[in-house]
Amino acid sequence: MTIGRRLAPKAVARNYMKRVIREIFRRHWTRFAGLDIVVQPRQSFRHGTYAIIESELLDVLEHARKKCPISC
Repeated sequence: MTIGRRLAPKAVARNYMKRVIREIFRRHWTRFAGLDIVVQPRQSFRHGTYAIIESELLDVLEHARKKCPISC
């Protein structure tokens, strides 16, 4: 997971984004089993958007699973 200063200049915002992404991975670890994933957000997000971020990340995961060979 990488979140650069250009995306979120303040450390508080970067750390919040990392915590949210880690929590999503923790709650849905069975869906991520067997995959190596690099997460690099394109836009900064703020407090109160957890459900939106979770649904978008899970949608991307499902898309990746469909593209993945049968062994995934």
